[in-house]
Amino acid sequence: MIEDKPKPRLLEVADLYSYVTAQAQSGAGGKKIAWFQELYAFIDPARLIGTHPTEPQIWHKAKPV
Repeated sequence: MIEDKPKPRLLEVADLYSYVTAQAQSGAGGKKIAWFQELYAFIDPARLIGTHPTEPQIWHKAKPV
């Protein structure tokens, strides 16, 4: 599928993370997979803990570019 517009950047990051995870968990051997396993360990998904602000936030509308 060919898109006219680029994907949002956060979606690109999610795609990259998914690819790294799939390669690291593939069970295949070799230097390439070892590199992906090192990258996966660097990302450390267990460390990615979402938090929510405890104080009310004031949101401003972004100015169009």
